[in-house]
Amino acid sequence: MQQEGIVEHVHGGGYGFIRPRSKKRSVFFHMSAVNGGSAREGDEVRFTEGVDPRTGKPAALSVVRLVPGSIQQTTVGERTHTGLVVDGPRGPHPGRIAVDGPRPNTVSFTAESLADPSCELVCDDRVSFKLMSDFFGAQTAVEVALDTPELTRGVVRTLKDSFGFIERLDTDELTFFHFGDWQCSPHPAVGDCVEFRLIQRRSKTAAAGIRLLPPGSVVIEEVSEARERGTVASLPSSSRHRAGVPGTIALADGTAAIFEADSMLAGPAEPPGIAVSSGALRVNDVVSFLLAHNRRTGSRSAVDVVLEQPVFDGQARARGTIATVKASEGFGFLSAGGQRLFFHMSEILTPGWNPRGGDDVEYELADGPKPRAVRLRRLPRVAAPGAGTIARMPAAQGGELGEIQLADGSIAVFRAGDVHSIRRRLQVGDRVACTVVQGAQGAHAERIALERAGGHVSQLHDSFGFIETAALDSEVYFSAAECSDFAALQLGAAVTYAVSNETHKGRAARAVDVRRVDADADVIVLDEGVVTGKVTKALRGTGGYAGLIACTQPSGEFPFGIGSLVDPRQPPSVGARVEFRIANDLDGEGQRAMRVKVVQTTAYTARISAVYPDHGILAFTPPSSKVVGVRFPLDPATASRLLVPGTEVSFTLGYNAATDEYSAENVAPMRRATVASLSKPPQPIRQPLGPDGTRGFQRRASTSSVFM
Repeated sequence: MQQEGIVEHVHGGGYGFIRPRSKKRSVFFHMSAVNGGSAREGDEVRFTEGVDPRTGKPAALSVVRLVPGSIQQTTVGERTHTGLVVDGPRGPHPGRIAVDGPRPNTVSFTAESLADPSCELVCDDRVSFKLMSDFFGAQTAVEVALDTPELTRGVVRTLKDSFGFIERLDTDELTFFHFGDWQCSPHPAVGDCVEFRLIQRRSKTAAAGIRLLPPGSVVIEEVSEARERGTVASLPSSSRHRAGVPGTIALADGTAAIFEADSMLAGPAEPPGIAVSSGALRVNDVVSFLLAHNRRTGSRSAVDVVLEQPVFDGQARARGTIATVKASEGFGFLSAGGQRLFFHMSEILTPGWNPRGGDDVEYELADGPKPRAVRLRRLPRVAAPGAGTIARMPAAQGGELGEIQLADGSIAVFRAGDVHSIRRRLQVGDRVACTVVQGAQGAHAERIALERAGGHVSQLHDSFGFIETAALDSEVYFSAAECSDFAALQLGAAVTYAVSNETHKGRAARAVDVRRVDADADVIVLDEGVVTGKVTKALRGTGGYAGLIACTQPSGEFPFGIGSLVDPRQPPSVGARVEFRIANDLDGEGQRAMRVKVVQTTAYTARISAVYPDHGILAFTPPSSKVVGVRFPLDPATASRLLVPGTEVSFTLGYNAATDEYSAENVAPMRRATVASLSKPPQPIRQPLGPDGTRGFQRRASTSSVFM
């Protein structure tokens, strides 16, 4: 008997296999049995099944190749079947239908198999369809149509991570739905009016094929527009395994309204309300809410409940400090008495407060298997400016806290996040300014920055210098690396700096982060005019760093420093007469001399005996001294070419009591006398005599005559 089939496989050895219609077994054939001598995979053929005479095994004989399309590939049955959708098609993946019948059986179907392409089938949808068999006998569902279901309406009442519950119009029971059954955009929201069909899923009623309706299409409750106020009379209770008991709110008119645990306002509340969870409420708390009247049951319930006035009378309150906060996840931990307590952000009763580490709180301890803090309220901050020295640096992330030893000897702790933005990292020993907050766990330092002070550059060297302090009591060392414009600094320049007490090259204190500022920024010069006085103590003399000027009008002694001088390169010596102006310190605790200038000194003359790159030596013996030679400063950039050995100069004499040394100041070359200033014309004492024995230089012949 002749059969039809399709060449399933062809081997290079001259043989292959044919798959007959509706048979699972393939039939062997040899190329010699093919009419025409060749066949390819996919060819439609007609053959007679017999026995290969060479091997005695079953084989296809008299194989004839047919015109493509001669064999019908698929057939659709006439019977209509029914079943339940197991899962709908998703992209290239087909869906499955459980066929009704005594034997469990499933068939696949694709989106192209739907009778209505716009219909989106989901699990447990009841459908009708026909079965299509392919050439090899495999069956798929075609002409799949959704049986017209009975639609129900309701309102979305609660939502969880991936599911929710709908309140139906026909019953007071809530109906479960999964987000996968939501057939509209955007995502579901509480209060949405919806239409859906009921299905049985795991022996329970659920909503499927949910479609969003226009707002107001389903009215189960009528909600008042004006907010009501009341007092919590009882709290709601809930359980994961049984229905919860609603709480009650007593209204001013003597009536009551029930409220559920999920009746609390989910979003931000208008002042003075606070959006909290129902677990943060206590009996006698004052709340505001909207009244909802249920048309189906006639009951009144409170919705969008917010806390207006918490009551703390008769409740045990404890104090602690916020340790860590995970705002994105809605919880945190606080520390109290060495114990870490969990708290949820919905338990915060202080409006507008975003808790962070270090905040002091008042709370209640909730009962349960694990300790938990509830009804948190922020305590007022008691903050004051402070200063101190870094005693210990904190760990980079959590762990050990840093410590600052304050001026009064007490300790304030701090975290790495409390350090204000600065140019360099803090180190142990740095002097810092901060805000000290007194809390439940002790003092905590915030907004920490290097403590800055003012002063003037008193010494400059190749790679370092010294700064006289604003109080004129000492000099502070600094390195060139701590000043970005060190090359542009000059003596007397006004600067600000931070102090580090870390030992460096044997120095207990040094200046860091040195910056130039406007001059006289730390004093206020008075408008009392110029006064005169006499220097009674030189800079860096015995008894302290500052120099002193005695004045008779007004009477008193006024300190001065490098920053006080008009010419910081030549500080006045003891006995020098000076002019200056009086200035008040910004703190108002004292006065000092500013813009000091030497006006009257005893002038001496001498000759320069030696000149070096930065100083010179005069051949002069100071009074009451046996040392010959007085040193004077020399600035190579401004020194006159006349200041060379042998030049006669005038100068004033300065004395440094600290080193018991004299120095020459205000050095200037003597002017040579001119003819006009002499009483008699000068008389020659020797006539000029040239190298050739003549009495001078005779006129030479012109250049042209020499070369002619």
